[in-house]
Amino acid sequence: MPQKPFSARSRTGRVASTRTLLGVLGFAFAVIGIGVGWVIEPLAGMAFLIVGAFLLILPFTRPHDEE
Repeated sequence: MPQKPFSARSRTGRVASTRTLLGVLGFAFAVIGIGVGWVIEPLAGMAFLIVGAFLLILPFTRPHDEE
C-alpha cells in the first residue's frame, strides 16, 4: 500500500521536530541573552532574551481562522 504524502501522520514528525528545534533555539537565545546582559551590554542582552522568549512561545501558538 503506497503512503499518502499529505496525510497527517507523515506531517506530525516534522512538526514535532520543528517545535523542538524552535524550543531549543529559544532557550539558547535566552541563556545567551542573560550571559550577554550580565557580562557585556545589558541592552543587547535584553534583545537576545526577547528573541529567545519569542522563539520559546512560537511553537505553542496556533494559527487562527478568521473567516
